[in-house]
Amino acid sequence: AACGGEFFLILDQKGHVWSCGDGSDGALGHGSTDDEPVPKMIPTSAFTVEDDEGAVTRKYKVRSISAGEAFCAALTEPLHGGLGGFVFTWGANDGPMLGLGFDDADEEDLKDAEENEEEAVSAIAGGSGEPVCIPTLVEDLFEVDVVQVSCGRRHAACLDDSGLLYT
Repeated sequence: AACGGEFFLILDQKGHVWSCGDGSDGALGHGSTDDEPVPKMIPTSAFTVEDDEGAVTRKYKVRSISAGEAFCAALTEPLHGGLGGFVFTWGANDGPMLGLGFDDADEEDLKDAEENEEEAVSAIAGGSGEPVCIPTLVEDLFEVDVVQVSCGRRHAACLDDSGLLYT
């Protein structure tokens, strides 16, 4: 189990993730910001990886979960005989905690912010402000064999199979 600010996650023995509580930031992973009074399973289809053409290559079983104040992370089973798995995140997206990078608007803000140091700080923080309501693959870690993921209040960290820490 993992506890967030006003919600919690449960990982069952089959690798299914269940959540309930306050859904206002999308942290429940059910595709909405609705509250769930009782545990509801996040569809296993949420933990899939697609190839360049958008075809699903495989559904992955989740092996660990973590929760921050209003966001979550899940780590899947190891890849092709390796030690590490894929990292998926979802929930509040008003900073860099999801690790999903910048959208096009953020890139424009960064270009505009080069002239003003104050703006650069807020632009670099990342996140669109819109909740991410379904588990989403952290593409920047796609080639990394992540073996552990942990969420703090407003940040996350991942450890790879060689001991490198990603924040």
